[in-house]
Amino acid sequence: MNKTLSAAAILLSSLSGMAVAETDSARIDMGKALFTQGAEPSCSICHTLADAETMGEIGPNLDTMRPDYDRVMRALVNGVGPMTPYDSLTDEELDALSHYVASATKADNVEP
Repeated sequence: MNKTLSAAAILLSSLSGMAVAETDSARIDMGKALFTQGAEPSCSICHTLADAETMGEIGPNLDTMRPDYDRVMRALVNGVGPMTPYDSLTDEELDALSHYVASATKADNVEP
């Protein structure tokens, strides 16, 4: 009976990991779509980000800056310099966009 429970625990654990990976992938896809075209104005107009194949020159080069999740979120919510806050984005969209930029730049912290 212990072997059956152990096998069930292993199966549940692997399924849980798969669900997290699928959720993370969907979150990154949403963030990338927002970065390249969904956010108004588009992040790609101002920022360079290799993963998104953008070459903006107004804002900082995100590949060089490597902002973590919290830094991206603060910029999106509060604005910074000439960048105004993205008030039209939902909490889910703000999360996805912050996670995407932090992940794409290989920042140290990609989660809140």
